[in-house]
Amino acid sequence: MAELTFGFWRYLVESRYHTSLWVPGLHRAFPHGPAELRTRGKEVKLRLQQLHYVRNRAAHHEPIHQRDLRRDHDYAIELLGWISPVAAEWASATTSLPALLDGRPSP
Repeated sequence: MAELTFGFWRYLVESRYHTSLWVPGLHRAFPHGPAELRTRGKEVKLRLQQLHYVRNRAAHHEPIHQRDLRRDHDYAIELLGWISPVAAEWASATTSLPALLDGRPSP
């Protein structure tokens, strides 16, 4: 499992796996997300798509400075909170990204 890529996990929530994976059990991986399963699936998919995109741009040294990085950060923390609120609190308390974003020059 440790060798699986982020893309692998991101594509598990695609609509083609809705009936075979999401409905039978994958939704349980995000127990603290939106109550309605279809909404939860849609929101998990949206956040994973955004995080996968920004992660790939950064990993390939492509510019990300025009993105709303605070939103990307918030999506990551929120998604983590849907899995584990305790982990989300820890991540929020330890990340330095908000302070870094506050210190960057205005456009």
